[in-house]
Amino acid sequence: MRELPPEALQHHLYFAPADAQLDVHIPDAGAFSADLVNRLMLEPGLVIPDVFFFISERVQSEIAKGSGSWLNQAVKRGLVVPAFRTHEGGFEEVLAAIRTSWQVGLRKESPGTARILQGWSEQDGPRTTWPGRIGAGFDTLVVKHLMDAEPSSDSPRARRLWQDTEFLRTELLTSARNREADLAEDGLRRSTILKVIAERLELGGRDPSDTRLLLRAARGSREFGSAALRAFLLWVNEIYHFNQATRFGARCSFPVAGGSGAGMMPARLWDAAGSPADVPGSEAVFEPIVVRWPRSPVLAGASADRLLGVRTGDVGEQFMRDNLEFSARPSEAAWYALSVSFADYARAVCDAAGSAGVTTGLAKGALTVKGLKIGVAALTGAAAMTSSVFSVHDAWAIRLSALVVAASLYAPVTDFALALAEFRSREDRLAASHAPPLRGLQFDFPAVP
Repeated sequence: MRELPPEALQHHLYFAPADAQLDVHIPDAGAFSADLVNRLMLEPGLVIPDVFFFISERVQSEIAKGSGSWLNQAVKRGLVVPAFRTHEGGFEEVLAAIRTSWQVGLRKESPGTARILQGWSEQDGPRTTWPGRIGAGFDTLVVKHLMDAEPSSDSPRARRLWQDTEFLRTELLTSARNREADLAEDGLRRSTILKVIAERLELGGRDPSDTRLLLRAARGSREFGSAALRAFLLWVNEIYHFNQATRFGARCSFPVAGGSGAGMMPARLWDAAGSPADVPGSEAVFEPIVVRWPRSPVLAGASADRLLGVRTGDVGEQFMRDNLEFSARPSEAAWYALSVSFADYARAVCDAAGSAGVTTGLAKGALTVKGLKIGVAALTGAAAMTSSVFSVHDAWAIRLSALVVAASLYAPVTDFALALAEFRSREDRLAASHAPPLRGLQFDFPAVP
């Protein structure tokens, strides 16, 4: 396989929903399919860490669909870039390496999954390699943002939750860090944290990666409750994703929009990267682009081969080039070119979905956008390029808006659903304003397909 360096992945999205640890926070399995198909159609590419292929029931269910699955077609076309911890070999070799170290949550289907993925991968298909000391980076972020930190919001709810998680953030994390043989060099593993939690809850030999099991057991815990544990696990996972994404060179996303602790850790991580107030430069707002787009179930049910053929064909590649050009050099001319190529691409996608025999997801007659006027201004200064998706009868309308800050830009990206959830919560509006400035477009979709 062909190695891609971090600089080649700066526009790719780290696909956090592929992590099984988020399933309990995003219980609707349909949200995974919706996010996957839309991201594959609208992003330059997705980065997925090796272990996610072997611990996620949702990923393995998609793989089990065979040659017609979206993952099959995406892997073959190089739209999915696996991040391997080994420098040589493919999926089978990396699974063997994972199993030599202590890992939790590996599914029994993993050997078969590795063989299938190995067969799908082209000889010159893209891959990237984990950088050295990635666990040390995770440990540094855990100490900074959980052990030595104050809550990211002054709201009473946030401070109460921060207090409720004190035992988990201090004593339990200290115990997990003490378990690691060489903390300075190898850092902290997420699996070690899960194992220590399971021991505190006296789960015996049961799988510590089963988040639902941990949450049920925590209801009777004297040291921490279920809500506190849910928030703590979410924060650990978001730090884990942020660390991997930034080390891989990809854009991070935080897809969990609601529930205990949602929004608090992204606010801390954004602020650490640099808040909008720290960045000089003038702002330029461009008029939104509205196009019609098939509903997620229509995309998911249509031919992945046909639709990803449009994505990697001339029309789709022109849209991607214009997107990256606007990202690098934003201007009215670049925005106009992008609006034309995006409309052209969206028409081709709708035609491809319709020609596959599915027409219910296409807009009929005049297209009117209904719902909240969602854009940068409505997000109280969250300087993110966002696309919002509105239901228009039985179709989607995608509305793109952009806020450009004339400055060099660094990394993490908010999901639209998360930013909207934060904006709607009066107590968390401050956290919503901590999104870092971005240049370019970010396509995000609601959690409900």
